[in-house]
Amino acid sequence: DHQLTTANRFSGKYFFSNQPSRDPLANGNALTRFEREDTTYQRTFSLTNLHIFSPSVLNEFRAGLFRNTNDSNPIRYFTNAEFGIQNPLDAQVPDLTQINIRGDRDVGGQLRVGTPADGTRIYDQQTTYTLGNTLTMTKGRHSIRTGAEMRRHHLDGDLREGQNRRHNFRSWFDFLTVGYRNPSDGNRARQIDDTAITYGETARAYRMTDVNAFIAEDWKLT
Repeated sequence: DHQLTTANRFSGKYFFSNQPSRDPLANGNALTRFEREDTTYQRTFSLTNLHIFSPSVLNEFRAGLFRNTNDSNPIRYFTNAEFGIQNPLDAQVPDLTQINIRGDRDVGGQLRVGTPADGTRIYDQQTTYTLGNTLTMTKGRHSIRTGAEMRRHHLDGDLREGQNRRHNFRSWFDFLTVGYRNPSDGNRARQIDDTAITYGETARAYRMTDVNAFIAEDWKLT
């Protein structure tokens, strides 16, 4: 805070927070190491200028910046190449694919191995710029306040979740008999129930603007 002149006061505030953390068990069904690293950064900066034009006219100008960054990354311990699994994105994402076995359908419970595919490789940054001004005029028992504010929002993100692939098996039986053809079932081969991969352009950049204004009139009766 600084009193520039008897009629002009300037103040500024800055806040920052860094919150790195590691989730050692990103899923309760995981058999192998299944860790995720999350990072959150926050920055807040504001400026205020209070100017007294006369005993009855006061102006307040405000400007601010808010930024919140949230990143989530998987911790890699194994690769697809080590297990002979192919992934078209191996050059960028060599992590071992996520494998889910729905063992609760035949024996035991669910099981998950590999590198987390969901909830990781998510990068988000929200930035908000604020400009505002309020003018107050007073005369006797009568006062008028008027003001306006504009907020510009930037939401930038890259949703690369699932780029190391994901494979689901309906049961332990399907998992243990992959490739086995059952003649009594039309010679159908046991296979992965479903597989998925995030592919293509995953970045996004949203832009939004909020504008508002007000006028307030006050009369002091007694």
